[in-house]
Amino acid sequence: MRLRRAWLTGAATATLMVAGGVAINQVLDNGEWSLPWLLAALMVTLLTTLLTSRETGPDQEQEGNRLARAVPAPTRRLVALVGVVAVLTPPGVYAAHLFGTPRVEEWDDTRYPQEIKSIFDMPAPGQLLDPVFGQPKAAWTTAIKGGESHVVGGDSNIVVLRNGTHLFGLDMRTGAHHWLVDLHESTASCAVRENRIACVAPTGRDSAVFFLDAGSGQTRRTVKVPNRELRTMVLADDRFIAVTQWPASDRGFAAGYTTEGDQIWTREGNAGMYVSAQPGILVDAGSDVAVFVDTADGRELVRSVRPRWVGGRSLTWHVFRDGIAIQNKGWTGADIYDLHGEKKSSVAGWEPAGSSGPYGATPPVPLLARLGADGPHYPDRHTIAAANPATGHLLWRVSGPAISMDMATVGNHLIINVADPDAPLDAWGEPEITSRDFVRVYHCITGEALSPPIDMTRQSSVEPDWIESDGRSLVYSSIDDRPESRHTDHVVVSYDIESGGTRWELPLASRPAYVGGAVVAAGAPESISLFG
Repeated sequence: MRLRRAWLTGAATATLMVAGGVAINQVLDNGEWSLPWLLAALMVTLLTTLLTSRETGPDQEQEGNRLARAVPAPTRRLVALVGVVAVLTPPGVYAAHLFGTPRVEEWDDTRYPQEIKSIFDMPAPGQLLDPVFGQPKAAWTTAIKGGESHVVGGDSNIVVLRNGTHLFGLDMRTGAHHWLVDLHESTASCAVRENRIACVAPTGRDSAVFFLDAGSGQTRRTVKVPNRELRTMVLADDRFIAVTQWPASDRGFAAGYTTEGDQIWTREGNAGMYVSAQPGILVDAGSDVAVFVDTADGRELVRSVRPRWVGGRSLTWHVFRDGIAIQNKGWTGADIYDLHGEKKSSVAGWEPAGSSGPYGATPPVPLLARLGADGPHYPDRHTIAAANPATGHLLWRVSGPAISMDMATVGNHLIINVADPDAPLDAWGEPEITSRDFVRVYHCITGEALSPPIDMTRQSSVEPDWIESDGRSLVYSSIDDRPESRHTDHVVVSYDIESGGTRWELPLASRPAYVGGAVVAAGAPESISLFG
């Protein structure tokens, strides 16, 4: 009876240790078991059994003495020594992991501008608007009866509008009606590939996915998706990807379809999952876990687990044109993977500059933030660099108190939210916060500053993810706060990149959409216009 209690006590102690080991191994070994913890659990069981077998009391003492005599003293000492080593090894490994990180001088700050020429310097198709010379005018205006219409998709050939449960197809060049169809559901988003259109319509807790012929509007297929709030349809290469958008259930869902409506894969995951269309990656990530999925077949490319660090640090990642950059396991740098999930390079002392989101375009190279000198190495919010994904070498870096991590890319332009250049510095050398909004444009690949600080101050604060560009200017839509505004709700403003000045303003009755490189919006109630 006494020996059984000893074994139970030892087993309970070992169980607690294993539980602690699991938590630490999530940091050290990405969820895999580590030999020191298994050895420690076994030794704790043996030690606890031997020690607890010698309790007070005549019977227990006699039984303990017999057990002690049965185990020779050298053996007991050896077991105790091995147990102590095993118990201390995992915390020692963990402490070394925490405090034995590379010193700052070992981190790589060397720049290799000679490698810039090896980076393909061409914006991905569809990222830039068509240039507009002079004040934009309506190329065509088409009447749409029945209330306000909303642009839900399109490409260089067709504009897709929603009006209630009706869907309209308009010719992109002339604005002529191609077709009208009643889907009996209100569509939230559509995507177009050649002669096929895919749309999602959330219907309460359920959703419907419609596949239409782009020439006639004929519904070719309808797929019902129960218990899913699908709100976004994205085209990634030759796949239509339907995705939830922060659903009430707090569980995200995505499905990949062929252009004919055949379902290829599905995935349930983080509520904020989204598609980075141009590299063709579904990002299923939170603060602790990031999974990157191939939109062609739903296959996981890279999975990274990083429990929240003491002090509140979270896992960071960055999707770029040719791959993925992820914070490394030691929190001391970044690992760079290609679009097949193969690790290509690493950068010491730098981590991905924030987590790329669903709205901004994908940059051509990984963007990085400099890690601080002292553990746990919080990133410097005023220093940004870009790396060559093939080598992990830095191409360029920019720094200064005006720089921030609030940024986005359009084509090969990096747009950074910067401090008011006229703001005084506080006691810590930081620019004081003012009511004005400025951005500055840099070249993603060379790091060259392409603009002065551009004043984009309006009634609402500027969000870089929503800035468009035609290569020569920045184009941004905001609430129309001009004194002369009476009949318009929004205004689109174009800012010259080189000079930073305003090129033109376009007042509109509703928020615009950017379709096929053009600005499309309701210029007046019950009509839609294309401006160029």
